[in-house]
Amino acid sequence: MFGSFVAWTLVLCLLWILGYKSMQIHYTAEECEMTWMFHPPHYQRVYFDTEVEAANPQYSLHLYSESGYMFDSATDSSRALELTGIPALFIPGNAGSFRQCRSSASIALEMHLAEFSHLKHFDFFTVNLNEELSGIFGGVVFQQTRFVSACIRHILTMYKTSTHQPKSVAIIGHSMGGVVAQALLTLPGFNTSCISTIIALASPLKRPVIAFDHLLQQFYDSIEQEWARKAVLERMTVVSIAGGHLDWMIPAHLTALNYSLNIAAAAVPRNWAHTGHQVV
Repeated sequence: MFGSFVAWTLVLCLLWILGYKSMQIHYTAEECEMTWMFHPPHYQRVYFDTEVEAANPQYSLHLYSESGYMFDSATDSSRALELTGIPALFIPGNAGSFRQCRSSASIALEMHLAEFSHLKHFDFFTVNLNEELSGIFGGVVFQQTRFVSACIRHILTMYKTSTHQPKSVAIIGHSMGGVVAQALLTLPGFNTSCISTIIALASPLKRPVIAFDHLLQQFYDSIEQEWARKAVLERMTVVSIAGGHLDWMIPAHLTALNYSLNIAAAAVPRNWAHTGHQVV
């Protein structure tokens, strides 16, 4: 008994040494820079179906804006919502904050105002999932998926008075947020044409890193069965971006699927840098 314990201890120590050595050899310094913005961000609460909100009091939907654009800093209130852009929805991942959309939303807004004002801009929405541990406990991902589905339906109704009435929403999901975006198609009666594009950032689309409970595995199994239908894949674009060597939480091979455009952050033109899990 004691000999077996010693043997297993030596094996674990050897594996730890090999892992540490590999990390030191292949380590790449963080080369990404923080994004900057010139106006305070605002996350306007979007109220919709009272029945949905009553069933999900811990969740909420928000619209990103900045002072001077869709937000009146003098009165500290939002202007009349006359949405004319392309709707985009950010879904945070495990213990993630809805405020993580700031980088993408701010840069997209800045580029639109500086260079692409003649084109349609993005209206960035973000969903607050209460920073739940969706990567550990499978019991919350089903409820998150149903709430996000309700958010998408409401977002599209917000353009009814606009001359530009989009039929679909572009989704950006970080980590488990990308998996939740996938799972939308498993909901009964969900209109798949409501989603045009899914951009998954460091998302374990293939399988969970560790399946802590049967509910999380069941969640992934239902996604795999639905996405096996070829008809689904013909109606939307799926892009999966892996962080690379610096992402120690989600290995790159878990982010790649046969039906998605798979790319590592280091291979993105004019980027060429590996990123950590939060940075991607």
